[in-house]
Amino acid sequence: MNISNQTTTPSTLFNLTALCLMTSLQGNSSDNNTVKNNDVNIWFDCKNKKLNNPSLKPFWEYGEFKAAKWFSKNSKFIVMCLGYPGNIAAIITVCRMKPFTTSSLFMVMLAIMDTATLLSKEVYYRLTFHDVRLYDFGCQTMLFLGAFTMQYANWILVLMTAERFIAVRFPMKVQKISTKTKVAILLAVVAVILIGLNAHLFVTIYEKLYTRRGYVCTVKPEHAYFYLVEWYWVENSVFGFIPCVAVFVLNIMIIVCIRISIKKQKDLTAVDQNKSKQQMQITVMLVTVSVIFVILTMSNTIFLLYFVYIGYYQHRSDHYHIAVLQLTSQLVFLLTDFNNATNFYFYFLSGRRFRKHFIQMICCCCPKRKSRETTETSVYSKSTRY
Repeated sequence: MNISNQTTTPSTLFNLTALCLMTSLQGNSSDNNTVKNNDVNIWFDCKNKKLNNPSLKPFWEYGEFKAAKWFSKNSKFIVMCLGYPGNIAAIITVCRMKPFTTSSLFMVMLAIMDTATLLSKEVYYRLTFHDVRLYDFGCQTMLFLGAFTMQYANWILVLMTAERFIAVRFPMKVQKISTKTKVAILLAVVAVILIGLNAHLFVTIYEKLYTRRGYVCTVKPEHAYFYLVEWYWVENSVFGFIPCVAVFVLNIMIIVCIRISIKKQKDLTAVDQNKSKQQMQITVMLVTVSVIFVILTMSNTIFLLYFVYIGYYQHRSDHYHIAVLQLTSQLVFLLTDFNNATNFYFYFLSGRRFRKHFIQMICCCCPKRKSRETTETSVYSKSTRY
């Protein structure tokens, strides 16, 4: 695998599919003849342009590109070590917590989708790293799964934040408004919408053979304008911008409602105050996760806007800035990966009830071991008497 012929790494694919395909097509001048629109031609031609400064080194010789390659190779190990155990622990802990509420359902689904997102990225990376041929259907399926799982995980968090707003704003009506059946139907509807939104990948994507790079998943030339220009904005909005804005606004509304409810708690009975405190603990835990989501995901959205309007158009023929762009993209995408790998740890740090149940689950064998040792000691003492 010759890095001099690559301007992106396979892991970039599932952070935003259009970004990977844009950069993977760079340097392929034969495709330029099939696309007549000048806006699309801009995406296709980067590496073959004459340098603004001919004395500059190729981008793959800069330390920034080497650092980006290192992050691409090694950061996955950290993300996987945090993500898989954390998400599995979150699923088991939440399922053991009673009662199993609508918030529990959201948390379990979020952990499942986070795991699926990390798994799809890892599988694609390993397959492409070892030059395994995927064929058209394999490329289409991997791209679809990557895009769907990322988007669905983010929208689950949006729905979970909205449910918390209802619980804080309408505490007496939340059990009627938000039921497990309604939540399950809502999750199914959102899943169907996202499936339909990404179904075009089975038409627009195919596997192409490049002379030096081998087989690569890329966009069909006849669909290049739609994919690289129109779909770019749609996917970026669905994946990052709209969820971030929605979660940010909902969090502000939740904070305002919490401040109002604190003033009203003085008039509640002891039972109502206990229920209110439990809801407050859940709200604090989920709001913490959603705030972290906004911070980590918004960086991705801002970077992709920069990539289009400033970074790429301004520096597309400067190899140094290509190397810087690769390093920046790896750092930003690493933050996005952490969004799918760290929810459990924020549950643990911010949720007292969640932390208590998890510790009890881990230490559940201790009383049995202690009682077993006591029994063995008792039997031994009796046997010595005789």
